[in-house]
Amino acid sequence: MENLEKFKDIYQRACERKGGPKVLEAMLGKPLQPAELQQIGDDRFLAEFTQKVFQSGFVWRVVRNKWPDFERMFFGFAIEKILLIPDEMLEQKAADPSIIRNFTKVKTIRDNAQMIDTVAREHGSFAKFVADWPSDDIIGLWA
Repeated sequence: MENLEKFKDIYQRACERKGGPKVLEAMLGKPLQPAELQQIGDDRFLAEFTQKVFQSGFVWRVVRNKWPDFERMFFGFAIEKILLIPDEMLEQKAADPSIIRNFTKVKTIRDNAQMIDTVAREHGSFAKFVADWPSDDIIGLWA
């Protein structure tokens, strides 16, 4: 842990690169309020998770360019439909050149749909689960 760069040093460098603290702060997104979070459909959480999985270790521009095909191929990330996809169909989708052909990452779509569905059944929706999470424990939510 002693090799980790301190946040203040990272922040200072970002301020210098972006034109100062005010400019940097203006670039940061504002967190949604719980009521706003609850309005997000569970399909959008799955889509966002999927996008981040595919962006990991890959050129983000390519993922963005192929994203409409992901939406089409995975039924707009409708949880109920994703849960019904058999392994063979996942393999077929992973071989389609209109999306990024990575079977390991494609399998995460159904895995994450299952996780979202499990949480939604217990809490009413995945969005409600996220909205109700204590704001002072964001790392706990990520875990």
